Amino acid sequence: MVESNNTALQIREAQLVEDREPDLLGEIRSKRARIAVLGMGHVGLPTALSLCELGWHVLGADGGPPLVQQLWAGQVPFYEPGIEDLLRRHLHKNFQPIEDLEAAIRAATVVFICVGTPQGENGQADLSQVESVAGTIAQHLNGYQLIVEKSTVPARLRPIG
Repeated sequence: MVESNNTALQIREAQLVEDREPDLLGEIRSKRARIAVLGMGHVGLPTALSLCELGWHVLGADGGPPLVQQLWAGQVPFYEPGIEDLLRRHLHKNFQPIEDLEAAIRAATVVFICVGTPQGENGQADLSQVESVAGTIAQHLNGYQLIVEKSTVPARLRPIG
């Protein structure tokens, strides 16, 4: 009995995904999709502002309040050619910096993971920030959402569960 209930649940979940997928594609094609970029560093901020330049509405989420305050003030804490102009052009229009990652995840249709992957002492990428934000996403998903990994991460397979 438990096994058949689990199977029925899995079938229903698959149907919900199939039902939601056309809506997601429609939202993306019409640019109604709300995008959240998690991490406003050297990868995330240029990604977020480039998406804004293409006409998307983007929440730029970062857990560092000083960074978010800098962005609201129109200041970029690192050099990237043209990024200050993009920030001025899109801030208060279709780019909104936000400290609350969980709220950004709940509000988004598409979530980009753009957190740091610094090199460890052994030369390998430290994936702890990616793993942490993936756990946060898992806890706050509120439906069918597209998750995009944009951080510098080596490809690997890992069992879930």
